[in-house]
Amino acid sequence: MAQLYPESLLRATEDALHAFEEDVHALVAPSDEQVFDTIKRVVQRLNAVNEDEQHGGAGYNTDGA
Repeated sequence: MAQLYPESLLRATEDALHAFEEDVHALVAPSDEQVFDTIKRVVQRLNAVNEDEQHGGAGYNTDGA
């Protein structure tokens, strides 16, 4: 399992999700646009994690296969 998901990938993913949780908790009576922007930011953070070469080529399979 460690080869598929190295510690650096797991840590970076956890950081992205923690930031998302903070963003969600900061929303107070949000508009649809604010909700979508919050979701967009976490997707962008997770995409950056997935594309980061420091994880030795490990990432997430999002092809649905």
